[in-house]
Amino acid sequence: MRTELALVSAVLLLGPACIGESGGGSTTPSGSTDCTAVMRWMQKDAYAEYAGRTSSSWPPHTTMQLSVDCNSGVFSTTTEQQNHGTLVSAVDDAGTSILDEMRKETVGLDRADAVALKSAFDDCQCGDTEFLSMDKLSDSLVQDVVGDLVAYMTANMVCTGASPATIAGLLQADDPDAALAELNDCTWNSGHDWETAFNTSLASAGGALDDYHVCNNDAMLQSELWDDFMDGAGVGSCNPNASMCHGPEFFYTP
Repeated sequence: MRTELALVSAVLLLGPACIGESGGGSTTPSGSTDCTAVMRWMQKDAYAEYAGRTSSSWPPHTTMQLSVDCNSGVFSTTTEQQNHGTLVSAVDDAGTSILDEMRKETVGLDRADAVALKSAFDDCQCGDTEFLSMDKLSDSLVQDVVGDLVAYMTANMVCTGASPATIAGLLQADDPDAALAELNDCTWNSGHDWETAFNTSLASAGGALDDYHVCNNDAMLQSELWDDFMDGAGVGSCNPNASMCHGPEFFYTP
């Protein structure tokens, strides 16, 4: 979680962002019910110290979890990809789960596919691009993006409390909870939102960020592995240099 907090300074300094509806469903591509696999998409508000996913307009962090059970426990295992962020088991001081389940899917499959799927999932990460953090970026690039983001907020956001520049300063000072609290008194003008603000400011960097990824890029790659299997393509493998690994994906809806 501290990794996320350190990175927020780079998204209003360019950190990673690293909401969907809780869903479900069951299918059996192989026709076998010897095993069951369950995939869970878990999210929280990126950079925040509190638990849960509270706003679809704010970037999420995404953690993925895969559970496999064969013959009612004869072979059973659970694995997860925290994607540079938060473990599924993480709780706050009150014992509340930090991550909210945003999507859940179940599939019946044979043991060979179950073992192969678990192995492929364990190896499924963006590997040929770097995880975005402040020390990966030049100061001038960070400041250019921050300047564009603050300019976008100032032009398209109305705040009754702190100004957009002050809010950006709180994020730069590694105090995202204070910044998010101030944002409760802000509204976007019609046609504008956080996703557009982030994407517009990042566009100022041109292709300078193509060699970086954030948590959501990893989650999208892992989700593609699962979705391809659910669509009947069999157990594949993840390409660490896939196009979805190039350029930070601050917003991801499972």
